[in-house]
Amino acid sequence: MRHFSLSIFATALSLTATGSYAADCPVDVQSAFDLDETQVVALYDCVKDAMAAGYAKERDATGSNYRGWTVTSTRPAVAGPHGNRLLQTFANDIAAEEYLKFAEEDVQMPVGSILAK
Repeated sequence: MRHFSLSIFATALSLTATGSYAADCPVDVQSAFDLDETQVVALYDCVKDAMAAGYAKERDATGSNYRGWTVTSTRPAVAGPHGNRLLQTFANDIAAEEYLKFAEEDVQMPVGSILAK
């Protein structure tokens, strides 16, 4: 079994977290798609504080505040459209109502909407 460590989460504003956060949280799987729900949640719990601290160091308001926004999923998940990364999406107060409709067409996000992924 190959030792698999994830470099986790992209954000809508290209805030960057280094793979070193994930290095402290190894998971033995062949692919991110092999993680079960318990492993995904444990991995996210392991990196979320260090990841948020790294984002906040950039002194960007989104990186400092996103964890207080609306979480738009029940747990982090592997998201193919996002480079097969584990993803947890947060929506600011302006974005939340429209984003949570999960519409696939004719989506018009209000001015000032911000998503952190």
